[in-house]
Amino acid sequence: MEEQPSHSSQAGDELGEKDVNKLLLQYLLLHRGTCEEAQLLKALSTLDGSGRNEQERQARLKKWITSVNLALNALDYKVVRARNRFGGWSYVYVDLEPANDTKGATTLSPDDLKFVQWAIQKFLDQKDTMQVEGAKSTVENAVDRILSEKFGKSSFDGLQLRVYHTCGSTELLQYTDLDAMAAEHLLVRLCQLRWFYETNEGRLGLDVRALAELQTYLRERYDVPTCVVCKELALEGVRCQCGASACHVACLGHFLTHVGTECVSCGSSLERAVYMV
Repeated sequence: MEEQPSHSSQAGDELGEKDVNKLLLQYLLLHRGTCEEAQLLKALSTLDGSGRNEQERQARLKKWITSVNLALNALDYKVVRARNRFGGWSYVYVDLEPANDTKGATTLSPDDLKFVQWAIQKFLDQKDTMQVEGAKSTVENAVDRILSEKFGKSSFDGLQLRVYHTCGSTELLQYTDLDAMAAEHLLVRLCQLRWFYETNEGRLGLDVRALAELQTYLRERYDVPTCVVCKELALEGVRCQCGASACHVACLGHFLTHVGTECVSCGSSLERAVYMV
């Protein structure tokens, strides 16, 4: 069951703005420094207790971000709004202090960070597309639903190719500087901290904290896809076979409705696109 601040709406009426700001930050940190936007809006509604509508709560959350970041700036930390792996919005507590490579707000040892760097290389150096075989992932099924609504269920029978930005856990346990048990424990911890995620199929990839904290590192070191709608990194969703354009699952419907059904770079139909998983 999802944790919520232990204040009734009546208690929320008595809370001042500074108290609400403090409790909302505590709520974010209790969730290991990452929350989906819907979670924070629900928490804010519980604390605020003012019956605000959706638009007013969004404005209040934006005001909270500005206020809390003014206080955090002196400590070289910040709460940022970032796209999660599906393209939805999340809020992440990140470190602003200049640092090399993969240092972040999450406390990881130098040896842990070396493993993260090695794993990122495994995730992102896979560039070859392959034929879709076997059961489809959650992301692929979501892409199919969106494309079939646009192209018609009778004419669209799913995409034929996929490209992986994930690895199986067995492959990641081959890291030579850790024994298999230590590597497995580290993978569990990285998933708990939202650096990595694990799919139902047992594959691991970069989660929202890594995408938020390592934007510069990933863009400088790797040829990572960028969503043509939101301009954020996109490692799950769909991309054109030419590799020049990609979309998060959450952004794909907007693209099809407001931009078109063809790649903005090569003009190829998205009916012949590639799953990114």
